[in-house]
Amino acid sequence: MSEVARISELLPKFLQTVLVNMNHIDNVILEMISVEITKDSEDIRKRLQFLDYFEWLGFQKKVDLLELILKNNHPDIFKKFPRFFTELNELTQKRNKIAHYSIHFERDSNEKNAKLVLHHRKIKKQERLSETEMHEIMQKVAKCTEDTGKIFTLIGKSKGLNF
Repeated sequence: MSEVARISELLPKFLQTVLVNMNHIDNVILEMISVEITKDSEDIRKRLQFLDYFEWLGFQKKVDLLELILKNNHPDIFKKFPRFFTELNELTQKRNKIAHYSIHFERDSNEKNAKLVLHHRKIKKQERLSETEMHEIMQKVAKCTEDTGKIFTLIGKSKGLNF
């Protein structure tokens, strides 16, 4: 199988992994914020009010708010995941390119060095990803998704909730 064919075959899984999991992370972050802000975290009605309110915030604002919450209210949790916010911010940039740039493939004249090309038509920016880089991004997304769940569980435990 040619490199372009392998990348082309990997593309749907790559897109699903990045886009669906980053959306999941967004939802979990929103839930963490609502649990933290609600005085009685078991009161679902109050948590839903906060969810409705903070849902309009952009993803980066939610991430920034969660980082602030962890640094100030849960420094022990923050210290357990020292690279979480750096990695999440890097993945957010990748996710935005994947979601908003056009996608095509390129290879050299020998059918080698195939790349997935993310191209923004208006600003003339491109990013090229090899098959290996695509797999690395999927692994980072999986780890970030897992860490998000762990952080959520720890916040819940600190509030006496059992997630």
